[in-house]
Amino acid sequence: MQSPPIFEPSHTPSHFLPLTLWLGIQLLVLLAAATQIRLSDQFPRPPERLALDEMLVAQVAMAAMLFPLLLRNAATTALVVAASWPFVQLAGVLSSASPVNVFSAGCYVSVWLVVLGLCSPLLRTEKAKMLAVATATAAALGGALIWYVRAEFAFDPSEPSSAAASAMGPIVGALAASHGQAVAISVWGPMAIALAISLTAAVIAWIRRGKTLNKGHAIVSTPV
Repeated sequence: MQSPPIFEPSHTPSHFLPLTLWLGIQLLVLLAAATQIRLSDQFPRPPERLALDEMLVAQVAMAAMLFPLLLRNAATTALVVAASWPFVQLAGVLSSASPVNVFSAGCYVSVWLVVLGLCSPLLRTEKAKMLAVATATAAALGGALIWYVRAEFAFDPSEPSSAAASAMGPIVGALAASHGQAVAISVWGPMAIALAISLTAAVIAWIRRGKTLNKGHAIVSTPV
């Protein structure tokens, strides 16, 4: 008997809502940068200089908050990952970022989406989904808030090292990747560990599900 897929099977209509929501979020962020909306009184000029940073923060944070809806299965995850790249590229053009940094940032966000996509099918109850969303959101936003407070109130105005940035979560890691630390192991290490853990958990769940189905098939096939 064939083993079940790691991701739940999907139907084309189920992709419409997640993909539309994801495209809408990114479009709003890109429009905010393109129309030079200043998010604070001391926002850099011109405002579109931070278009790539804004896009990365929005992609990482919103994916963490909405991943049970956005990343339901393998097909939807692939569509969401693919849909993130054009907006990263456009934001990079607005902010005049180097192609290498834009590519590195896009890869970082893609790996984050894959990590969440691998975890999403493992969440079978609403309580598990809420707990997972809270954990992912705390991981994404917690370190970024600490980094902001440090930059705003610390006496030392220097930016944290790549090692310190990687320990502050995926938002700060994505920003570090987009600011010239494209090949720093300390930036990519934590994300690689998260990918390995989520992939291992998905494979274990797939094996267990296969054993359960085989056992049930054997019981049904046993003659009375």
